[in-house]
Amino acid sequence: VGIAWGRTLRAMLGYLSPNPAVSGLEIYTLLGGASSEADFQPNLMAQTFISLYSGTSYIINAPYICHSELLCSEIRKEPSIVHIMEASKHLDLALVGIGESPDALHFRHGYYHFSDALIDELLGAGAVGDICGNFYDAHGSVCQTSISGKIVSIDLNSLKTCKKVIGVAGGPGKALAVLGALNGGYVDVLVTDANTAEQVLSLS
Repeated sequence: VGIAWGRTLRAMLGYLSPNPAVSGLEIYTLLGGASSEADFQPNLMAQTFISLYSGTSYIINAPYICHSELLCSEIRKEPSIVHIMEASKHLDLALVGIGESPDALHFRHGYYHFSDALIDELLGAGAVGDICGNFYDAHGSVCQTSISGKIVSIDLNSLKTCKKVIGVAGGPGKALAVLGALNGGYVDVLVTDANTAEQVLSLS
């Protein structure tokens, strides 16, 4: 099982029922640390998940975004991270949040370190949302920006080789982000609310 990050995924963990009879799970984080909020970190979310059942967690012990492409490239060569990146291509299940547009009200809660210039760049590239920190446009095409080579995260195309990807997202401002994720073929199952679903259908 792969797990990303996001407010909705964090909330989901609180509704899971412990079951020690479920054993042998392997939980992989799908990106590096991504937020200043302690309980928002992918590694802690993975630990919470595995504590409800029984198994092993594999953590990307690295920042989500590096200050240079060279540093990111070197981090991604670490054997433990290489193992996770390769394993992420063959997951039975991936649980991912779908992030809103960079101009959305709550965007800075997760990307607190993004400058106004970077946000303008993302919007200029057509970004409407992200999965695991990989930004894409309404058609689902990955946006190429100055941070593209600095992100310690799985590649979005890796999700397409997983057996099942569940995207969890909803609320005001998420419709375009959800539409882009669906157009890109990044999720197999969408968990959302009725209003968001109606907006997505209207936009499509």
